[in-house]
Amino acid sequence: MLTSRLLGAGGVGGAKATYLETRTSGPTSTSFSFTNVAVGSSSAPHHCLVMIEMEGFGEVVADSVTVAGQPCNRLVWASDQIDQFSFMKVFIYITSSEITDTTGTVSVTYIAGQDAVAVSTYALSGLESNAAIDTGSKGTTSSFSDTLSTQGGGVLLVYGAGLGDPIYTHNSPLIKDFDSFITGSASTIHTGARINTGGSSQSFTLGVSSASYAAQCAVSLR
Repeated sequence: MLTSRLLGAGGVGGAKATYLETRTSGPTSTSFSFTNVAVGSSSAPHHCLVMIEMEGFGEVVADSVTVAGQPCNRLVWASDQIDQFSFMKVFIYITSSEITDTTGTVSVTYIAGQDAVAVSTYALSGLESNAAIDTGSKGTTSSFSDTLSTQGGGVLLVYGAGLGDPIYTHNSPLIKDFDSFITGSASTIHTGARINTGGSSQSFTLGVSSASYAAQCAVSLR
């Protein structure tokens, strides 16, 4: 269930996204768990947002995600959509309710084994709602440009992954949080970035070059 709350302590100044940690793995079966993952920057109530990369043939979707035992809701996802199959998949999930944990297990369940899986976590504090205001997604090996509906005091997060040693250009106002290789796939790089939003819309461009089987997605929240 998507949740919302009135502005109160911690919400007056708007929402805040804090990047926490990235974990990656090599080949996996139909589920994988990362233990002792950073899922919060403090014990104050917060949502945990999880960016997930899955790499392997087939239209395999992350069917179930939990953070410290809390079920998560899928906000947006994208695949490379090349030829008759999909290889690169990226997802953004958020906890269905606020948590107070600072570390915990992040579990991802899917129907077929993958060549690699990665999770990256953010602590989101001061949210009025964990429902997306707007989302964007694209399977592309070129730049990912979009304009999402936003609200002042909100946040916008962008996630991308690609094969072939891709080079990402985090054009202003994107703030890069990570840009790294994924274990088990020597030429796959994934990246996460954020924007503190203002006004009713926000444009951004994540430049992508030298990539194959690339996918990107974005979400705005307040």
